[in-house]
Amino acid sequence: MAYVDPTTVVSPKASWELKSVIHNTGQGGWSAAEGEWDGSPCLAVRWNGSDTDEGVGNPQSRGYPTWFVIPDELQSVVRQEIDRLGEAGAILCDITQPDNYEFGAWRVAITLGPQVIKRLKDSLLVFSLPNLPKRMCHPDKEYRRAIEGELRGCFLDGKWLGDVYSNGISEAENPTKIEAVRDAFIQNIMISLQQRGLIG
Repeated sequence: MAYVDPTTVVSPKASWELKSVIHNTGQGGWSAAEGEWDGSPCLAVRWNGSDTDEGVGNPQSRGYPTWFVIPDELQSVVRQEIDRLGEAGAILCDITQPDNYEFGAWRVAITLGPQVIKRLKDSLLVFSLPNLPKRMCHPDKEYRRAIEGELRGCFLDGKWLGDVYSNGISEAENPTKIEAVRDAFIQNIMISLQQRGLIG
């Protein structure tokens, strides 16, 4: 029925306590989390589900989303691979068309990976907004900064939110496809991360 935000997966409460989500690949992808099972630290994973699927991702119990706890013998190997993916998956850019948006208007939600957030600590990450033919970017008010006369995007708590519009042309005729918009966001953010020395 829907994508399930892994930060909301807290069942079964009698045994599981979520500490933090350490990897999330978004819609149709998977997540990993640190938590406690019956009071013992553990690593867990799950499929997130998506808005085009039935159910609440996997695993689930009686209709409630749950986690699969990684066996002790595999935890160090799985954690090592998640850490490696953390840098490769440093940016999750989700572009959707909500039901209340007109055709040609898109909602953009960008999330930084847990490893990048940890390295940022409390500092701000500012990036150049994509400048693409026939597209216009409009950050939400709290996610923008004016620097040297240029409007830029600004992450807060590892997130950035805004809208992208088809500018001066219908969406059906727009030469700049939304995949190119996504790629441009990721590229600009990667440049800012590299300039800060936060990724290689």
